[in-house]
Amino acid sequence: MKIFYLPVLLLLSVNLSAQTILIKKVNIVDVENGRIISNKQVIIKDGIISQVVDANTMLQTKADTVIDGTGKYLMPGLWDMHTHVWNDATTFPLLIANGVTGIRGMFESMYNVNNWRDNISKGKMEGPQLFVAGPIVDGPKPIWPGSVAVSNEADGRRAVDSLKNKLKVDFIKVYSLLSYTSYMAIADECKKQQIDFAGHVPNEVTVVEAAVAGQKARNIYMV
Repeated sequence: MKIFYLPVLLLLSVNLSAQTILIKKVNIVDVENGRIISNKQVIIKDGIISQVVDANTMLQTKADTVIDGTGKYLMPGLWDMHTHVWNDATTFPLLIANGVTGIRGMFESMYNVNNWRDNISKGKMEGPQLFVAGPIVDGPKPIWPGSVAVSNEADGRRAVDSLKNKLKVDFIKVYSLLSYTSYMAIADECKKQQIDFAGHVPNEVTVVEAAVAGQKARNIYMV
């Protein structure tokens, strides 16, 4: 199988999100149907694609910004679904340069994440959309420093409540050393609090049990 790498035209500046943008004469990478749709005009209004029409179509919409897409390709942004970002200065430029416009953070500092989100929203830096778990939730002796240590069911429920309502994480990341009872309490509390949980399948839990409990993504890592 031959793989062709195409140049990607990325619109990442949040300063343009409240404007109307016209991309002229661009080739669209249709990832759903596996084809290239050539020579199109794309209208983006307030950060949302509102029109995709042929290049020769007369448009009534007045654009604030016009981008010539001749010889370029427009595609959906990619997602990195498992990141640990500690240095935005080295990581974000590489992500953006490779078309990754969203990340699922599986162990990041919420202090850093909140600063990054604020700077990105204000146009002070370029970076991806951030969907993050914050600290890992692990057993009483966590594998990684900075994790939330859970010794029993009550600890697990408190961890979910604190992470969701105080740190404002997007989901809960569970880890390998959680006991069976702690894990099930976390799963139940996540359901009550209406927040997803993902991560490692604990050593005391089977993959089937994790799936039934509602875990969204599963890694098996034996310790």
